[in-house]
Amino acid sequence: MSIMDELVSYASEAGAEVADTPDGHSMSWNGGLYAHHLWRTDDEWFYGYSERGRERVPTMWSPYDQLTYKWAASRIAIDARAALELPAINLPNTIETLGPEWQVGQLTLLTGCLILEGERIPAEVRAIFPQCRHLVEYSYLMRSSYDEVLESYRTSDGAPCLSSFVSW
Repeated sequence: MSIMDELVSYASEAGAEVADTPDGHSMSWNGGLYAHHLWRTDDEWFYGYSERGRERVPTMWSPYDQLTYKWAASRIAIDARAALELPAINLPNTIETLGPEWQVGQLTLLTGCLILEGERIPAEVRAIFPQCRHLVEYSYLMRSSYDEVLESYRTSDGAPCLSSFVSW
């Protein structure tokens, strides 16, 4: 099963309405009023959202699927965990919690990237500077493999890697 299929399956198991799109999938828990989207275009992987009647807005993209789907798992899990009546997982999101090995880079007015020990992570995230909440959250996901991230969102206690962020 591909990584995209695993994530779509997780959403489906949590009661999402899943629809195929020409280049990916959309998932919604409220009849399409708000939808999560996963897609691939020109060798780049994208996660984004849309509201009914509006175009999807990419909020994370990378040439590496696992980098994109770590972020997508965290966003989709907000709705999936609520639907499954599991406690929320709240990653730290203030710039003061960013580890010393990390830096944020502003690429455009609305996008940024993470820099780990001087090396840019090949992914872009929509971010509002200077707070960079989403980049800070993403730094916590980068510490684990995609499989561990998805498994953590699937389990009630956030194990194996996000249990310290579960809000009981």
